[in-house]
Amino acid sequence: MIKKIISGYSSYFNSIGKFLVLLLSCAALGGIIVFPLWKFATSAPDLYTLILTLIISAMALFFIVKKIIRAGLRSSLSFFLKLIVIASGFFAFVRLVLLSHRIAAFSALIASVLVYGLISLFLSPSKKAELKSEKEI
Repeated sequence: MIKKIISGYSSYFNSIGKFLVLLLSCAALGGIIVFPLWKFATSAPDLYTLILTLIISAMALFFIVKKIIRAGLRSSLSFFLKLIVIASGFFAFVRLVLLSHRIAAFSALIASVLVYGLISLFLSPSKKAELKSEKEI
């Protein structure tokens, strides 16, 4: 009986010890990573901003190229054109409303919806797949 109690307490304290070691190692590793970055950011903020922007841009470019390779050029082109149309339509709408050109703003919004529809119609990746499946039958 005493052996079970001691075993239970030892496993309990063992778990607490493992948790504390994990907590301290995470804090130490965070400090080792964050302190030099903080020191670099405060001593040379312009260079830090430039380097961080380059790193983030390179990572974004890598993931975009990887996605284009995986999804195909036609599908990626369709996605990016739709994204540009949505963003530019929204920007034009907001800008024209703020300049008190409401009729032009709604015209720009309707034009962006129409252009989005045309892009979806002509650059649809599934349309090409449907045509191939009909030819096989």
